[in-house]
Amino acid sequence: MNIRNAVQQLSSLIEDKAHEYVKADWLIWWLSDGQRAVAKRTLCLKNSSTASGPSVASQGAYSLPTRCIGIDRVYYAGYPIDPITREEMDRTMQDVTDASESSITAWEEEEGTVERWIYDRYANKIRLVAVPKSAGKEIKILYSELPEEFINITATTNIPEFADEAMFLYALINAQRHISVKYESDKQLRQAQVWQNHARINEAKYEQQLQEIKTMIQGFQNTNIIVQQGVGMEFEEDRY
Repeated sequence: MNIRNAVQQLSSLIEDKAHEYVKADWLIWWLSDGQRAVAKRTLCLKNSSTASGPSVASQGAYSLPTRCIGIDRVYYAGYPIDPITREEMDRTMQDVTDASESSITAWEEEEGTVERWIYDRYANKIRLVAVPKSAGKEIKILYSELPEEFINITATTNIPEFADEAMFLYALINAQRHISVKYESDKQLRQAQVWQNHARINEAKYEQQLQEIKTMIQGFQNTNIIVQQGVGMEFEEDRY
């Protein structure tokens, strides 16, 4: 989406082409926030990276891309490896090990054939299981990405075009809420109510758009996106 065109359309819809109530910079910021909110809630922006590799002998942990918000697949030396949780590995080690003789976290240092990966959420890394014995093996990550912020009217968006409408609605809702607050502070309560109603209607459209995007992506991938239950823009920080 062209941001300059989007700002012009938003200004027309909120009847504020002269930007008396809502500055153009605010609309740009809300479009930027909207792009990131849509990407977070739908995982619609995909990327791949080999920046964490190649493997290093006797090293189990590897950094994830900075803006990674969800991992779709991990490949080691050209072959897909499956995810597993730290808790599952600890329980497995506890079942097969006498705790008095060995720590249940000994698997973190054990070298062998790489078959699994674990998301280390505290360090934003993945941990390979077992730890690689050899160096130079490619580690490729397919992941969902958080778009970069933008602050310039000449910017273009990074999310897929089918997600642009949701981003636009996010900015429109924020603008309408801002205007309603301005009218309310000026004691023009009828006008404030009108803009509040506009915002509520568009929020329902926004939620519908998000669901349509998720359904579309599920159709592409034949997978389900796990989401927190609820409605409203307060769920924009959901993590998957």
